[in-house]
Amino acid sequence: MTIVDHGQFFSREELQCRCGECGYLCKMDETFMMYLEELREKFSKPLYLSSGFRCPAHNRKVSSSGSPNGPHTTGKAVDILIAKQDGYEIFLLLNLFHQMLIQDVTQLAYLNKIKDLLFFD
Repeated sequence: MTIVDHGQFFSREELQCRCGECGYLCKMDETFMMYLEELREKFSKPLYLSSGFRCPAHNRKVSSSGSPNGPHTTGKAVDILIAKQDGYEIFLLLNLFHQMLIQDVTQLAYLNKIKDLLFFD
């Protein structure tokens, strides 16, 4: 696995672990980032991230699974904040996810209405 810490549309600051205790690690999977960048390019609008890479200690604190080998800890997940998107934009984003499912890229794409997040693993 090749590791990257930023992309064309996403800065290191957006993708890094937010706990601060790990030195703001940022170890995103290159293939995952390629597809995230493709999603952003096709969407043609900014995607705001509430979470990207997480160190295992931070993931234990904030994740429902707390797995040290989960998608966030392996750099293969981001949480996209959708609170500022209207219903049509959310539909377009989900449609793009669906198209990418055909490529076997996303394992899971669902809307968490409580937190207004879209999970892209």
